[in-house]
This record gives sequence, C-alpha cells and structure tokens, in this order.
Amino acid sequence: MTTMRTIATKHEDVRKRLEAAIRSGQYLPGEQLPAEQDLATQYGVSFPTARRAVSDLVASDVLERRGRKGTFVRRQLSRLPARKTLNLITSAYEGNAQRSFIAQGMVAAEAAGLNANIIRLANGQQDSAVRVIRNGELAIVTIGDVRPTSALGVELRAANGRAVVMYPDMSEYGVPTVQISKSAEFNMAFEHLKEHGHKRIAVVAQFPSECGNEMIPWEREILAIMEAAGDDFDLVRVDTPVFHSPTKKTYARIQRYLAEHPETTAFTTMGDELALGLAAACRDAKRPVGQSISLVNIGDSDIMEFMTPAITCVDENLASCFDVAIGWLTTEGSSAGHRNAPYYVQSRLVQRGSVISVRQ
Repeated sequence: MTTMRTIATKHEDVRKRLEAAIRSGQYLPGEQLPAEQDLATQYGVSFPTARRAVSDLVASDVLERRGRKGTFVRRQLSRLPARKTLNLITSAYEGNAQRSFIAQGMVAAEAAGLNANIIRLANGQQDSAVRVIRNGELAIVTIGDVRPTSALGVELRAANGRAVVMYPDMSEYGVPTVQISKSAEFNMAFEHLKEHGHKRIAVVAQFPSECGNEMIPWEREILAIMEAAGDDFDLVRVDTPVFHSPTKKTYARIQRYLAEHPETTAFTTMGDELALGLAAACRDAKRPVGQSISLVNIGDSDIMEFMTPAITCVDENLASCFDVAIGWLTTEGSSAGHRNAPYYVQSRLVQRGSVISVRQ
C-alpha cells in the first residue's frame, strides 16, 4: 500500500510540474518535449512514472503524441485548460444544501468575473469532476463524502490550490477546506431556545434513503452534536425521494410526531422546505409557530423572512465561504496556509418572531 501511494504521488507531482512548465512558456505550442527517459532523469523519477505523467497530459489535450516523432505541446492554445471557469461540484440530490450551494456559488462567480459551470454527481459517478480538476480548471466542491483514495479524492489532493472543498473536511490530506461549523450552528440554535425556557427540542433533518451512504456523514455529525449537548433532544428524520420536495413529507412526519410527543415545545429545522412543512403541520395541529411552538431554522433566506411569523434563523454565511474559497483560487499561493486544518466561517443568529418563552 505504501509503494502504491508513493508512485501515485510522484506521477502526480511530475504531471503538475510539467504542466506548469508548459503554462509558463518553457515549452511553447507546437514544441517537442524531451524524450520520456530524459524527463525521468530531469525530474528524478523512474521511466514508467514519467511516461504516466505524460500520458495524463495527452489525455487532457495538453500534449499530443505524433508517432515516432515524439510528444509535442498542442498548437491550439485554446485547448489548454481554461482558468476563467469556476466549476461548482455537488451531488445530484436536490436538497436545500445543494440548491443554496449552487445559488450562492453562481452569484459569487459572477462577482469575481468567473464563468460558473455546475457539475452534479449522481450515483457515485465522478468522471466529469475528475476531468475538469485534472485539466487544471478551478473548482469548489461540496458532496456527501469523498474518499481520499477515490478518483476524485486523488485529483483533489493533486490540484495544488486549484480546488477548494466545503464539505467534507479534506484538510488532513492537504486539500484547502473552508467550512461552516455545524456544531457552532446547532449550539447557537439550542442555546437560543434554552434561553427561552425550552426543555425538549426536536431537530428535523432530511436523510433520503436513495442517497445510500452519501448522507451518513451528516447524520453522524448531527447525532454527535445532539449527544454532546446532553439535553432532551429528538432527531426527526424526513426521508424524501431524490428530486422531490420534502415539504409534504415534513408536514406528515411532524403531524405524527406532535401526536406522539405533545411535550415538545421547540424545533430546529435544517432547511427552508422543512421549516415550511413544519409550520403548516403545527398550524393544523392548533399549535402554531410563534404562539405554542418555537422554531429556529438552520439557514436564512427571503422565504424565512416573509413567513408569518418571520422565522428566527442561523445565517450560515455561505457567501463568506465563497468569498474565501474564490480568494484562495484566484490568488497564487494564498491557500498554502490552510491545507492542514479547515478554515471556519462564523455563522450568526437572526432573531425574528418564531421563538417564544415558556415557563420554567
């Protein structure tokens, strides 16, 4: 296993160094590269390692082989990887987190003068994401889980500052990671509700079974946060088919939950559509939000502001995450100091009319 990782690291390093030499003009369009044996000597690696690095650049349309004549830099410079495109890579699942990531990412890309390209990965298919990162394009990634030994994980580790991850945390593998602290968000919501006298709090979260293991890291994180809080909490799961709205599912689930747990006085929802379904269920159960039930939503939006009552939210400050990520991607070397630990963006509580005080 150690040998395989070492070989992979060497070939990735040679590929990056050779591509950098091409980009800097050391090798011009149409110019022949040294023989692969000479490249092996130049970079201090074995012939197979050098050959694999060259083959990767051929596959990426940076180089071309011309039979016995050798390997040349492609004449069409336009075919070299574009640096003005920002790829927003997320899972194909249609959830609140994915929609917010795309919406905020599009706005941030436009503000930075970048062309946004959305890549949605379905059923573990990573080829499209692997291709753009290997081609040197800029990327911001948030998906349920990335194994460091997967094709995407390997490319992220070799991206050398051209890719930033928002979820999961890959900083221990040298990948720049900017995140919102989920524990800080939940603690902010819990503390606000406890300050108003609430003893039993239910967390409403969306965990679609069709996504398989993709959502497991989120579930584990939420459960760990609730366990650490040490108070009386419930986790209310809303299982929703892929690309379906969870609002109706939430409505039905909360109706059942309220009938089974009438002692619950407060909820925290993980997304606008869950908050909408919950508010409707509480209304029809004659326990309206803002009168009998308190609600704090994780994530803020215009929808939450214009509900009746307006919903207290934890603003995840996703815009700041994109500001940091794009700053790293567009400023050479700026992410170098953030490859061993994640950079956390601070959330904030937006107080509105959905939290009431209850008797101690």
